[in-house]
Amino acid sequence: MKLNDRISRGLYWDAALSLVEGCTPCAPGCANCWAAAQTHMGAKQKNEKIRARYEGLTDEAGRFNGKVRVRPLQECVKKLNERTPQRFAVWNDLFHNDVEDEYIRLFNLAVEAHPDHRVLVLTKRAWRMSGYYCSKRYSPPAPDNLWLGTSFSDTDTALKNLPPLLAIPGVHRWGSYEPALKRLSKEALDLVKQLDWLVIGGESGPKARPCFEDWFWGLIHDFKETGKPVFLKQLGNAEWVPRGEHNYDVVSHRTKRAGTAATIDGQCYLELPEGLRI
Repeated sequence: MKLNDRISRGLYWDAALSLVEGCTPCAPGCANCWAAAQTHMGAKQKNEKIRARYEGLTDEAGRFNGKVRVRPLQECVKKLNERTPQRFAVWNDLFHNDVEDEYIRLFNLAVEAHPDHRVLVLTKRAWRMSGYYCSKRYSPPAPDNLWLGTSFSDTDTALKNLPPLLAIPGVHRWGSYEPALKRLSKEALDLVKQLDWLVIGGESGPKARPCFEDWFWGLIHDFKETGKPVFLKQLGNAEWVPRGEHNYDVVSHRTKRAGTAATIDGQCYLELPEGLRI
């Protein structure tokens, strides 16, 4: 798939690096985790190799059960040997408490050894990420081609995750407001504006929780006033519609034609920071 095709679908990365399988739900955004659903399906595969990779990591309802399986690093980072520069993404949480510091250190060395690529790491455990990179044991804190990010769904998770991320010195910091579940407060917005890049998205899937598009309008405007880029990944599958003055019904009618970008007031935001344009 061509890069422009991926971007128009809200896919700002070229390939994933699957370092960790499994997780422990720790935030409201975890309720309908797509990775847990994929893991649950993988555990039912007839192929023994695939089944062994995923089985035992989810409960009967298809949610992560807290068990983590760290994959062999040398096998996982083989993709970094690709000669064409790419943006790689690490999704399942590299900073889960059961992932050892030494594994993270070796991963950083692998990323640093391939400076033509860009690697995006996203965590819901920014406090662990911050503790690792702010430790005197690790200097410099991160390779220049590594982008450190955290996700948040509402004001509470933004106030929990953003300060530790912002405390890491000398790194590229990005945030993912996805799935957006509540409007952000001014206090949270002031933290968001300190990021180098912002990704925004509603929740997708059959159980998607709703969001208002106007949660995004002011956020996009205020963030762009800082001169930094915004990537509107998706609006989500569900939206609130008014019924009377103060009551709302949830309807799962929001759709987007395949291959087209999400828009707000007819405008799309598919912006990448200079350091991620390769």
